[in-house]
Parts: sequence; C-alpha cells; structure tokens
Amino acid sequence: MIQLDGEPLPEGTITFVSADNSTHSAQGKIEQGEYLVIVPIGNKRVEIHASRWTGKPYEKYGIKETEQYLPAIYNEQSQLTADIKADQSLQLDFELKSDSQPSGE
Repeated sequence: MIQLDGEPLPEGTITFVSADNSTHSAQGKIEQGEYLVIVPIGNKRVEIHASRWTGKPYEKYGIKETEQYLPAIYNEQSQLTADIKADQSLQLDFELKSDSQPSGE
C-alpha cells in the first residue's frame, strides 16, 4: 500500500531501480494505493511518481499539461529503498508525506 498523507495514493507509478545497475528496472501502475510488480532480486532504489492536471494548456498541442506533485525525495532524488531476496513474496508499504524535504533541508 502506498499512502500520501494517510490516504491511498489515487494513481501513479512505482519503479524499482537496481542500486548497482546489475539488473533491469521493474515498474508498475499504482491504483488506489495498490500495486503489483515482479522485481529482480537485489538492492533497489524505489521511485514513486504521481501527476495531476495543472489546468494550463500546452500551447503547442492544445492539451492540458501535468505536473509531478510528489516531493522529489520520492522520485528524482529518491531516498526510498528495498532489498529484494530470492523466492520471496513481499508487500512493501510506503508512507509518503506531501511536505517532505530531502535530508539536510
């Protein structure tokens, strides 16, 4: 379960990136806080992304633009990790806070 400020994250993506680049990444869709991903064994950095409409149109395309609304410490500057072991079925839960900042800030 992935929660944002105590509520299930409505939608987004979760990606497990190999910490040492020894395996490929694994990604899955988040729906109402739930996700299912088959992840290669090893230490992973976890990235969680969620976007929403800004209400502003892209001038070039005439469609509404989106913005990433989760703090960067959950995606581009992710501090989330997971250690995936062989023959293991895990439920990894992540409690996210919309006002979180990187360490030292």
